[in-house]
Amino acid sequence: MPWLSKLTSLSFLVMLVSCSGDHNLWDCWSGFKRIKCDKPTAEQIAQNHLNNRDFSAAIEVLTPAIADDPENYSRYPLLAAAYAGRGGIDILGIARKQFGSSDSALTSFSAFLPTPNTVDAETYQQDLSDVASAVATLRAVPSNILTDSEAFSYSASAILQLTIYQSSYSIMFLNQFIISPTSGTITVDQLANMTPEQAEQVLTNLLAVGDLPQVSGNSNMQSAVSTIVTTINEQPGATTKDKIAAYVATQNK
Repeated sequence: MPWLSKLTSLSFLVMLVSCSGDHNLWDCWSGFKRIKCDKPTAEQIAQNHLNNRDFSAAIEVLTPAIADDPENYSRYPLLAAAYAGRGGIDILGIARKQFGSSDSALTSFSAFLPTPNTVDAETYQQDLSDVASAVATLRAVPSNILTDSEAFSYSASAILQLTIYQSSYSIMFLNQFIISPTSGTITVDQLANMTPEQAEQVLTNLLAVGDLPQVSGNSNMQSAVSTIVTTINEQPGATTKDKIAAYVATQNK
C-alpha cells in the first residue's frame, strides 16, 4: 500500500534524526553498570549524536567507519542525515510537506532551508557545502543497491532522503542569487552576481531531482521541482540567465 511505504520511509527519517538506541544501549550510556552491554557500534553512537543534534560528532564517527568498511551501506543514510542536519535543513519538515500545484515550490522549499538573509554569507556557503556532501554521500551508494530493497533495506528511505537533499541543494544554490541578504525577499537585482555558468548549473541541479528513481513519498517533491524547471524554460530570454531573471520576476508578483 503506497501510504504504508510512505509511512515506513518517513519513520526511518524520524529514526535518523531522533533515535536514541535501544534500552540496553541507553542503559549503558546512562551508567547502569549492572547491565552487561556490548560495545556500541558506529551506527549506534552516530544515532545518539543525531538525537542530540551533534551533527559534527556524528560525521566524525561515521566518516572513518565508512572508509574502513565502504560496503556497509547502512551507514551512508546516517552520514547523509548528519551532513544535512549540520547544513541547516529541516529534513522532517520537507518530508511532511504536501507540495501542491497551488504552492510556489520555491518558497515552499525555502521555508525549510537556510536562506541568505537568515545566516551570514560564510555560513550559508558552509551550509550549502554540507548539503552537497549529503547528496554526494548517498550518490556514492551504487544505484543497483540504492534501488534494490532486498539488497539494501533502507533503499526507499534513502531515495526519499536523496530527493530531499538534492532538492534542498538545488533551491539553496538558486537562492544565493535571488534572495536579498538584507530584506529576505526574492529580487532580480541579486542576479547580477550570477555567471552564465552558474545559471546553467541551476538548471542542472534542478534536473537532477527529476532523474532520481521515484518511490512513494518523493514524487510530489520531484513534481514540484520539475515545475520550477518547466516554468524557467517557458520564460522569454536569449540565455538561461535571462530566463531565470524572468522567472524570478514572476515570483515577485
